[in-house]
Amino acid sequence: MATKLQDSLVRKIQENRELKDTIKDLHSQADKDKAFLRQVQDESNNLELALKKCIHSKAELNNKIEQLTDDLNKYTELYARATLVVTALGEAVYFLTKESSRGK
Repeated sequence: MATKLQDSLVRKIQENRELKDTIKDLHSQADKDKAFLRQVQDESNNLELALKKCIHSKAELNNKIEQLTDDLNKYTELYARATLVVTALGEAVYFLTKESSRGK
């Protein structure tokens, strides 16, 4: 009977050691998982910051595009006016040349 009890005690001690090893392994894995999650969180923060910079840059580009469009519209209007003036001057020169040659 003492031998059975002793064998049972030895088995229980062995099981206890195995459980302790398993718990140690689980703690080690949990520490690795925590470190990985910290890396993921850091990367997520970096990506969020990069996204905010992209959004800000996009807004700046949109403002520049709007300003360039306004400038282009102004220059187009000035070009149209200048074209009208040059056309009118050409017609005036033609008319004056024609009148001047009639008077001779």
